[in-house]
Amino acid sequence: MSPAMISLIGLLFALAILIVMSYKGYPLPFVGLLVTVVVYVIETILTPEGPGIVILMKETFMSGFVSFTKGYYLLLLLSTVFAMLMADSGCAEAIATTVVQLTKKFPGRERYAAVFAITLIGFILSAGGVSAFIIVFVCMPIAKSLFEQLDIPWHLFQIYTLGVGTFTLSALPGMASVNNIIPTQYLGTTAMAAPMLGIIGSLVIIAFGVVYALIAVRKTIVDGEGFMKTGARIAATQFAKEKYAQDVRTWQAFIPPLAVLVVLNILGQAAEVAMLSGCILCYVMFRRNLPDVIRNTVLKASDNAAMVVCTTSIIVGFGAAASSTLGYQLVLAKLNELNLSPIWQIVLTGNIIAGLLGSSAGGVSVTLSQFADQWLATGLNPEVIHRLTAMAAQGLDSLPHASAIVVGYAVCRTTHKDSYKHTFWTSVAATILGVIVAAIFASFGVV
Repeated sequence: MSPAMISLIGLLFALAILIVMSYKGYPLPFVGLLVTVVVYVIETILTPEGPGIVILMKETFMSGFVSFTKGYYLLLLLSTVFAMLMADSGCAEAIATTVVQLTKKFPGRERYAAVFAITLIGFILSAGGVSAFIIVFVCMPIAKSLFEQLDIPWHLFQIYTLGVGTFTLSALPGMASVNNIIPTQYLGTTAMAAPMLGIIGSLVIIAFGVVYALIAVRKTIVDGEGFMKTGARIAATQFAKEKYAQDVRTWQAFIPPLAVLVVLNILGQAAEVAMLSGCILCYVMFRRNLPDVIRNTVLKASDNAAMVVCTTSIIVGFGAAASSTLGYQLVLAKLNELNLSPIWQIVLTGNIIAGLLGSSAGGVSVTLSQFADQWLATGLNPEVIHRLTAMAAQGLDSLPHASAIVVGYAVCRTTHKDSYKHTFWTSVAATILGVIVAAIFASFGVV
């Protein structure tokens, strides 16, 4: 067996450790470091003349870690502060409560209306720049109360990921998400890159997700399934009601998110400037609802942002480590032998890397850091590369070991066994189909 094949087996073994330990709830910063050491131990045995584990960790691994932190910490910090301001001021719950009222307008169809209402809330908050890690805390208590009252199976709550973790992060043009901003640093594009491809991909994802949701809800009705079968753990949990939501009018709550989108896309400012503008506007409008804002909101947001950045940076560092191995180079050689066009290289490579890392943001960063120059050299439109890479990294990133899934299920008091089927169809299958359709249109020159 060749050293490259042994290296590839070692890399797959490290990935298996990453998936299993993440699935069991071990913290990703620790697991990421562990599997990186495993990869480098195997690589050092195969190439003893190399620089050694310590140098590899300090140089290759840390270069990947630092590059992501340097490029995106400020954006993630401001995004998290904005999300916390929206939540603490009562804006997020004011929007959510208004949408939930729509369920009362569909007598006899309450179960369908409730599932789509929660998904719509997720979409509105996500499109407005609120982090998925915050959205789950906004949606979950509202959904718990609604689903319990209407006797809706709790596992159906996870369908809300269709509005939170799919097209708003990668496909829909103009979004302020990190996934949509990262490509601009490598390709010189804007958040509005390839608008037609983004809209086409978004429509495909939405259509597929809606059809799946209708089928899933219908099945629970036919089976006579109620809330308690999968909702016993969440039913025993009490949540404090947001005390400021009743003081915020819905139209007011929409102003800060809309301001973020205007500053980013119409005024053409950097994503960091757009997020800072949203933070300032939200505070000015709702400062009475934000007592001691530094201690209660900004400091908590800073802690959350630091954890997200650290986790993602370690995953990117692991990607940098993996890309330096003989096994990884073997995979690249085999991919090149397929002689795919650049468009389909993006779709395949982006999905594979995001799946291996369990992170869409990490997948976009690692993919473009290694392949952007190669794809640009082919003459492919940078906007097409931007949109397809962002969408491809949103496909296999939602495998069971993904950090957002592990954390989200723990927060919702649910399990992979009960809920992952919904995550798979709405966040994996739908987004893969979306990027495939967008790639087909890109092949015909659509941008």
